[in-house]
Amino acid sequence: MIQRGKHGAPAEAAAQPDVVEQIAKLASLHDAGILTDEEFAEKKAELLGRL
Repeated sequence: MIQRGKHGAPAEAAAQPDVVEQIAKLASLHDAGILTDEEFAEKKAELLGRL
């Protein structure tokens, strides 16, 4: 059982690797030409805002 602090730190820590993983997936889509530079930058900024 995971005990949580006042601010739910374990849940926040778990979200960071997921964000990094999602950015890596976006980078793969960008490299493959599926996402434009603008689309990639927009989604990346959105994901980084979650950290």
